[in-house]
Amino acid sequence: MKKPLTIRIADKHDITKLPKKYLGVIGQKQIGRTLIILDGDKEDVLTSKEIEKVLKKIKFKDGIHYSLLLPNVTIEAEKVIATLGHELIRLDNFYWTDYSYSQREQRWHELKVERKQQLFEEKQKSEK
Repeated sequence: MKKPLTIRIADKHDITKLPKKYLGVIGQKQIGRTLIILDGDKEDVLTSKEIEKVLKKIKFKDGIHYSLLLPNVTIEAEKVIATLGHELIRLDNFYWTDYSYSQREQRWHELKVERKQQLFEEKQKSEK
């Protein structure tokens, strides 16, 4: 994962300086806040362990209101963010749990292994 990007939104002109994919999700409500952006695609999902790891690296300052702009997070990761008192802004609103997402990742890996095996077998048959 890339290093988090921190941007202070002082006025509406600062919003227009954000990358285009964020313009629809950042609005007047975020003026006066500091955005922490963890860049990624809408398909990226951050688990609670990943969020805890990233948040430990960020030096939060007292008295500053932070908004975390993330691709998507699991429900457990959302609770970690809420516990710290930060606003969460998601690029996607599909709700995962740490467990359901890990199962998806495991199944995706299994499918890739199966496909590689299938291609290998097809190649062997064609060489005969």
